[in-house]
Amino acid sequence: MSYDPDMGRSSEESPLRRIHSEASLLGGAAYAILLQVAHPSVAQGVHDHSDFSTRPLDRLRGTLYYVYGTSLGTDEERARVQAIVRAIHRRVNGPGYRALDPDLLLWVAATLFHTWTRLYELTVGEIDEDEFPVFLREAAVFATALGLPEEQWPATPARSTPTGPRRSGGWRSVSRRSASPDSSSGRPTACSGRSRTSSASSRAACCRRNYARPSRSPGQRPGSGGSTAWSG
Repeated sequence: MSYDPDMGRSSEESPLRRIHSEASLLGGAAYAILLQVAHPSVAQGVHDHSDFSTRPLDRLRGTLYYVYGTSLGTDEERARVQAIVRAIHRRVNGPGYRALDPDLLLWVAATLFHTWTRLYELTVGEIDEDEFPVFLREAAVFATALGLPEEQWPATPARSTPTGPRRSGGWRSVSRRSASPDSSSGRPTACSGRSRTSSASSRAACCRRNYARPSRSPGQRPGSGGSTAWSG
């Protein structure tokens, strides 16, 4: 496997391209949206600017152009879809939120990564332990292409959880008391209610904690798991 950090684009053998080649990931669109709008600022932006509730297929198509253009497209296609999404997001601003806020970019991209991981492992199989850190690193492009500083994306799986990864059928999940989606109901918990006035650093830290790779006991089926919810 190989990865070009300068171009932010993965090779034909990369985990990102291989995982995104699985059609089953499309089944996680609604799940990802629900996670995204669990953030109050994202939810407000969606309410004020998006018409995805009346044009869901058009909105899904726009999101898929960005996701698959970035992971599977040519250099020209990738640059074009990213420029379009950046231009759209520049117009999404309101009281207490800005779509290109790095905190929100991190939140949305983290929900996508979380969704892809969960749905891939539900429908295809567990991601190899050696490949998972590469997949995490490659997935950063979905936020950094829109303006997230690279250093704000978790560099390793150890940075994705409060105490680092442990193997027991999967990476160690965060505490049930945290704001990750509840594994039994799929509902976001504590973090979904974080105030829009919370500091960007605290929300970003919460995001990194909450969207780590889920753990499961041997024999337990993983949860299910993309789509962004901003306007288009």
